[in-house]
Amino acid sequence: PSPASITWREQVCEAVANRMATKCCTKCFYSLVLVIVLIVILASLFATPRIHSCELHVPNKFSAFYDVSIALLNYAESRGWNALVDDLWSIIVSDVFDRPPFNISQTELVGKHLLMVGGAKNAPALRRAKQYGAFITLLDDSRMESYAVSRVHRFIGIENFGYIAAKEPEQVLALVEGTCLKPASESSHSTFFDGIFTLVEDHGPLTSFLAEKLGLLASSYQSAQRARNKFLMRTAMSEAGLTVPKFALVPSPSHLESAASAVGFPAFLKPAFGVQATFASRVDTLDELNATFQRFQSTFDAENHPIYHQGTEMILESLLAGPEYQLEMMLSGGRVIFHCLSSHYSHARDALVFPAAASADRRAALLDAASRTATALGLNEGVVHVELFDDPSEGAVVIEVNNRLSRGFLPMKFAHQAIFGEVAVDYFGSVLALAAGVPPPVASWRPPPHSTKATSWYNAAPVPLAVVLETPSSGWWRADPRDAPNRGWETD
Repeated sequence: PSPASITWREQVCEAVANRMATKCCTKCFYSLVLVIVLIVILASLFATPRIHSCELHVPNKFSAFYDVSIALLNYAESRGWNALVDDLWSIIVSDVFDRPPFNISQTELVGKHLLMVGGAKNAPALRRAKQYGAFITLLDDSRMESYAVSRVHRFIGIENFGYIAAKEPEQVLALVEGTCLKPASESSHSTFFDGIFTLVEDHGPLTSFLAEKLGLLASSYQSAQRARNKFLMRTAMSEAGLTVPKFALVPSPSHLESAASAVGFPAFLKPAFGVQATFASRVDTLDELNATFQRFQSTFDAENHPIYHQGTEMILESLLAGPEYQLEMMLSGGRVIFHCLSSHYSHARDALVFPAAASADRRAALLDAASRTATALGLNEGVVHVELFDDPSEGAVVIEVNNRLSRGFLPMKFAHQAIFGEVAVDYFGSVLALAAGVPPPVASWRPPPHSTKATSWYNAAPVPLAVVLETPSSGWWRADPRDAPNRGWETD
């Protein structure tokens, strides 16, 4: 052979050797990452994990460790090892280095001044705003100052904020204008604040009221009122031709008999202005309806639940069945730009599953019902949390629309969403971004379900999780009115 051909062969051999070495190093790196992850998982199984206020018991720990290992391997093979590494790195960045989990939209939030209504105790949200370089002016009850004053740019405290927010929004507006806004000759309202948001269900109407008056981006005040009042919500859904259960307003005891006649039994009684499924109960007879209504009305305590400053009337609905789904939507200009089925309760209420398990056609039906309901209410901006039943006879039926981010397990910590969620999304960062009118931070390696980059595996989280009640009560809908999140599920 000629010297030229020898050189060519040597170059080919060197290139092949380099590529094999690179692949070997890459595999060693991924293997090391997986080993570290599995060690952490094994250690966590012997700890006492928690979801909300529930302590979880993990039976058959080594079997569970095996299942988690297989789940991670399947995830890495389907999405690629780079995706798994990116997920792990984003968790480390967020929960260890105290930085935004990914840089999407980060620079667009630097220096933005946002008005936050309520939520002084929500440390993760305030920390995320600081990480993104946004300034927060927090409006809340004066008693909350000690929780947030060191974390925000400015704190505006109002005595008896729950009552004032519900009954006298003009007074809140006047205080904000007097405390924060520059004279009109120096600055317009919309240039002082770059956005407004709330993480508190009670303050949805006030937030939209302030947004309209200050020229900020949010759903309308009227739409926020519809979302907060379940009777107005049902009425708007009915007028839009959406599937709704039979329902009737019960403003006083004199309306109980006519409501029962219109709805029938079994039925579900709940406040028109409710929160956390408190003061909600199944009723099977007129006598039980009367007794339950009287008990709830005598127990309403606006000091512990300020939402009842907005009203104590109740609504009676025909009872729905089937699994209950939790759906998160992000709206911009009336379009759903992101959605995620975060979890669902089983039909028997003996299991809570992350992420939600549903076929493609049921997912489409649930999203359609949720998006059409948001349109019927007039909601068109921000993060919206929707709860739905997939009733065996009625199909997908919206039971509640919350004009704010979910208070649930996934958003509270980015690691929860990255590990157990079908899409890696920075929820608190998304609230801030949408308030400021910039794109929400969603991981590029785990696109949302409707994205052209998404494939059939979009509903597969790195680790699926089911929390199972060993001995569920037969009456999960009956619970202490003062502490009844998720219809008594946590109590069980």
